[in-house]
Amino acid sequence: MNKIKNYIKNNWISLVILAVLFAGLYVVMLNNCLLDFDAGMNFQVSKSLADNGRYATNYMDVDYNASDSLLFDHKIQTGSPIIFPTALLNVIFGVKPMHMQIVLCAVYCVFLFLIYYVVSKRLGRIAGILTTLFFVPYTYFNPFYGYGEVAMGTVMLLTFLVFLYARQKGKFRYYFVTGLLFGVGYLTKTVFMICAPTYFLFLVYDLVKSSNRKHEFKKYLTLVGGFLVPVALFELYKLISLGGIMQYFSWWYQELACILTESGTADEVGGITGLLSRIVTNIVWYGDMFNMMSLLLIVLMIFPAVYFIYCWKKGKKIDELNICLYFVFMTYMAWWLLIVSGDRLSERRIMIANVFGITNSLLLFGKIVKENFKKSRVLYSILTVAAAVIMVFIFVPKCISEYEGIVKSHERKQLIDEAVEFIRSQPENSSYYGSGWWQNPTIAVEANVTMHNIDCEELKPDSYFVEDVYMKVNSDTLNDMRSRYYVETVFENDECVICKISDDRDEKIAEKGDYIRIDAAMNYWGKITVDYGGGNSSKYNYNANIDHISVEAPNTDISEVTIIFDNYKGETTKINSIVYVNDGSNVQLAPLNKSELKVNIINEVGTSTEP
Repeated sequence: MNKIKNYIKNNWISLVILAVLFAGLYVVMLNNCLLDFDAGMNFQVSKSLADNGRYATNYMDVDYNASDSLLFDHKIQTGSPIIFPTALLNVIFGVKPMHMQIVLCAVYCVFLFLIYYVVSKRLGRIAGILTTLFFVPYTYFNPFYGYGEVAMGTVMLLTFLVFLYARQKGKFRYYFVTGLLFGVGYLTKTVFMICAPTYFLFLVYDLVKSSNRKHEFKKYLTLVGGFLVPVALFELYKLISLGGIMQYFSWWYQELACILTESGTADEVGGITGLLSRIVTNIVWYGDMFNMMSLLLIVLMIFPAVYFIYCWKKGKKIDELNICLYFVFMTYMAWWLLIVSGDRLSERRIMIANVFGITNSLLLFGKIVKENFKKSRVLYSILTVAAAVIMVFIFVPKCISEYEGIVKSHERKQLIDEAVEFIRSQPENSSYYGSGWWQNPTIAVEANVTMHNIDCEELKPDSYFVEDVYMKVNSDTLNDMRSRYYVETVFENDECVICKISDDRDEKIAEKGDYIRIDAAMNYWGKITVDYGGGNSSKYNYNANIDHISVEAPNTDISEVTIIFDNYKGETTKINSIVYVNDGSNVQLAPLNKSELKVNIINEVGTSTEP
């Protein structure tokens, strides 16, 4: 307790600054940040735990995850140490977006404090505050968008500190606490295991160095024992929830397959040439993403190693925290540069490596300056200013881009809030649908509704189809909805389109009286685009099971219509007839045009291979 009091007394100005920073970040979270797509999936679990006590999503899909395996869904990316406290908040205060983020916000504050603690202890309070502020624009969107990488990094850094304290004291209980934290980190995100080689390095070192290897080995067994406690409890909970041994092993078989896929280890390399190309691509990507010259990444990788070799040859002591930070950084780099490729290149996957790598190099650089140049005030000042300029050079562009991100996030949050309010204004028995992967988890969580999958569930009365911004960018599912159901847009903004849908499509279109009926022998897969000019057009999906499709026409005067068949590769569509129904009268457009309209029909051999 006295140590804590003394620490507060010596660091009270810095702690006040950090407190103001934390309060400001909390305000940013409330006003500007929202759950992102993957985070919406994660926090469906917290909602499910609060609603019915199930550690599950409601992500129904035809080809991925039958209903029974939605328990412990393989798509969940942030684990139980975040999910359970969030669920508790949902139980006490209700399911609200703020409760989905408040746990991550609290953990984020711990993360920033740990950065301050580590740097200030070695380089002083000013360096600690500046470094902490330096990392804010790199990291704050991660927890405030609902992701778990920063939470994992918090536990990882805390585990290092406790582990090094355990090595210093030599007490078994501290090794046990290290193991407990290790287990919590693994349960937060599986990628936490990337720091396991660091602990193995210390195990080998201690066994080689010690005269009592059995005693040293027992310490690490104690660490493993601590790790097994939270992990075993959660695995037991999983086994009971899944309903038996066979279901449990089946789950793990699928989970390992997902881990191999997501880590990139299942991807083809393409020989030496492919590997070198991947390394160069990933280095350039890394530099672009973090506003750093690629050369700086190479410095982060090589500079500490050179310094460690120098210290070893000179017989100088190396700070073990530097070894931890560097070794886990290099393990990340081995994974990132040699294995990760394609769409798995993501800022949040490598964020913690970036924080650890920069922190480690900064600590080493500060140590070199303090030990060798502090007596020469001019040189000391030059080096200190140079380091500050480099940090500012990286810091300012990132701050500017992240400020723009805050503005954009605030606009998106307002638009999502509008969609959520619309959903809440509908009758309680309304049903909401997405399609396949695009089951709109963010809107579902924030509106506190269950989003069904229209591809594998029957349509219910008072049904709404929700197309969020992710679906707009990545999918033409709404085209498919127009092909299968009667679609009436009832809400629309730049973030979300909500349509009321019913399965009496042809009847309702016929009631309106203005439509084009296309009877065609469709071979496999394709799209139909009907363009009336003036920017008025619609797209529809079709397949071999559809013998005709009725397309709503505008009730204004039409002088020209273009119908484009986007066919599957090597196919054309056999058109039987196209009829324009206007005010109850039928006029044939194809195979002969018997109307006064200018009709353009494009039906070429397809080149698309999309299924």
